[in-house]
Amino acid sequence: NSKFIALATAPSPNGIASFNQNIYQLLLLGDMANGNVLGTINVSAAIKAQVTGTKNFMGDIVDLSLVGNNIIYLASRAGDAFQRAELGSDNTSVTLGSTFNKQVDLLVPNGCQAPIGVVTAHDFSDNKTMYFNCWLSRTMAAVDLASQSVIDDFASATPPSGAEIDINKGRRFDFTGRARWANESWSSCGSCHPDGLSDNMTWQFPAGP
Repeated sequence: NSKFIALATAPSPNGIASFNQNIYQLLLLGDMANGNVLGTINVSAAIKAQVTGTKNFMGDIVDLSLVGNNIIYLASRAGDAFQRAELGSDNTSVTLGSTFNKQVDLLVPNGCQAPIGVVTAHDFSDNKTMYFNCWLSRTMAAVDLASQSVIDDFASATPPSGAEIDINKGRRFDFTGRARWANESWSSCGSCHPDGLSDNMTWQFPAGP
């Protein structure tokens, strides 16, 4: 299979003045054999359409793992969560979630903050164990794919101490989209400013540019 999948964050700075109309998480599909584009999938729009009740819009998707040819697991740094997505045969649509749940929260009750990496077994089985690198909590979360649930979490590095505690809090506030920081994890400060610098765009909001 020569299919490849890339992640992208698409800004719409002069679009509709609404919190959930100005930045989108995309999957870009292509064929490595010939360089052709296979399709583009708007993950944010799929979540809006398919997830009922409280939604986690999976802001700042930073990594993915492909199981087989058509099942993708997406790690959201702003959302502290992961999304299972099954690719449609047309390469332009996804079916979200599983028979157990639509989305999986890694923060509650397991405390995984800012997952930045995800690893699954390189085979066609969707019932293995998946691991998330939780950057800011400095933990590793283990997920049982057969039940789509977190089964373990453990320390992966030494907790911050001294002045580093405040530095780590600053990172947390910059990269989270949970609680007061964003509505339904739509985005985070880091979604537009991953390096803390200007994004060189003028954004339009209800109060003006």
